[in-house]
Amino acid sequence: MKAITFLVETSLSIILSVFLVRAILQLVRANFRNPITQVITKFTNPVIMPLRKVLPPVGKIDTASIISCVIVALLMTAVLIFLRAFNFDEIVQNPSAFLLYSFKRLILNLLQLYWLLILFTIIISWIQPQQHSPLTALLSELTEPLLAPARRIIKPIGGLDLSPIPVLLILSALQYQLT
Repeated sequence: MKAITFLVETSLSIILSVFLVRAILQLVRANFRNPITQVITKFTNPVIMPLRKVLPPVGKIDTASIISCVIVALLMTAVLIFLRAFNFDEIVQNPSAFLLYSFKRLILNLLQLYWLLILFTIIISWIQPQQHSPLTALLSELTEPLLAPARRIIKPIGGLDLSPIPVLLILSALQYQLT
């Protein structure tokens, strides 16, 4: 049963991460002609497009994308509670704890997603320095809002960009604090 729970939790975390990336893409005004972005858009459109008819964007914030992330986190929490306890009494008896746990799961997934995106950015910069590809463009668009402030403080040393290190440490500390 633990293996099934692990597989379901991992699958739902990946789905939640895709929806989070979609929301971040909207926030950073990413290039939606990027082939990877188009795949993410096609995957998430069945949920987001109906929500957009009801929830208009508020400024730069695409409320449909944010609400879809919340819905996926709530469903993920409900499925995991069902798999672990085989009853929904916990949800009915304490809905505020359910909502808090779902929100915590959403934030943890966002922190972990950014940690991995920054790590991939670092690895790709070692493998393909100064190369342009759809993946590097997407990673740059997603991580630049977090890395730009660190780059202003920590200048490159001998051509080596050390600015991701404190960002990764901060993300790790936040994850540790929430778990």
